[in-house]
Amino acid sequence: MNEFLTNLKQYATENNVPILQDDARRFIEQLIILKQPKTILEIGSAIGYSGIVMLKVAKNAHLTTIEKNEERVSIAKESFEKAGFSEKVNLIHDDARLTLEELASKENPQKFDFIFLDGPKGQYSNYFPFIKNLLADGGVLVADNVMLGTSGIKKLSNVQLIKKRQAFVDQIMNDPELASSIVPICDILSLSVKI
Repeated sequence: MNEFLTNLKQYATENNVPILQDDARRFIEQLIILKQPKTILEIGSAIGYSGIVMLKVAKNAHLTTIEKNEERVSIAKESFEKAGFSEKVNLIHDDARLTLEELASKENPQKFDFIFLDGPKGQYSNYFPFIKNLLADGGVLVADNVMLGTSGIKKLSNVQLIKKRQAFVDQIMNDPELASSIVPICDILSLSVKI
């Protein structure tokens, strides 16, 4: 399994596919080991790397993962199959916002014990109301790259992206139903627990 993950990581590097950095990967593995979630939701499958990382240490978990990019969905599907996890994965090829809205709007939406948010960074604050509704009581929400690129900003688009990320950070830090922290690992993670 470790060799397979190393090969996936190499593919990601060679093809400019953003995946978890090593420190963030270890942190998420530790959280999963402690929590042992039964249901995991991932926004941003990419090529399946982080999903496999989580399933590798979550003994009895089922992963629902969302990815919009068709090529990455194909690679992720193959990756989950090669890792032996295809039976434990519901890979959804769609726009994350539409999927989250649909999942959250059901009369009795499925609740997730662990949610990993690693999709389009500028959309985090738009996703938040749906994600919060899908997070089980006591559930854990981890968002990657919540403060990426906050130094040396020159382009207006980057400034706007930072403002959108800050809006998400403000949402989780000020929500009375969440206990949240900013974790200074890699490009900064956020960690929230639903009270």
